[in-house]
Amino acid sequence: MADPETGGPEKPPARPWTPGEIESFTKELGSVIEKVGDKYIAFMREKWQHDVAIENATSKAGWRVLAILMGFLAIVIIIVSVLVAIGKASGDSLLFVIGTVTGYIFALVQRHLFPETVEVTPPG
Repeated sequence: MADPETGGPEKPPARPWTPGEIESFTKELGSVIEKVGDKYIAFMREKWQHDVAIENATSKAGWRVLAILMGFLAIVIIIVSVLVAIGKASGDSLLFVIGTVTGYIFALVQRHLFPETVEVTPPG
């Protein structure tokens, strides 16, 4: 006889699983889940370590750049101070340079202490 749904030959009914087959299947399924879970945990650990390494490298590079900038600004202030001391520049120029550097330092500190976050609201 033909199966009216598929148009093919009729399939025999499926036999129920025995308790031994169910136990064997669940043991195998458990071991597969455990292996996949271990691999997932190892992957997430490696991903976390990579993210930490990237953050460390970024912060080290940021501190190097900041140190170089601060060194450059200190040299500029020292040069202007020497020029004022020997009478080649006025005290106003030293005051201007120190004020500019102080403003720049405040901007740097603000950027590091209070990072800018932009929140986007979905259109609705």
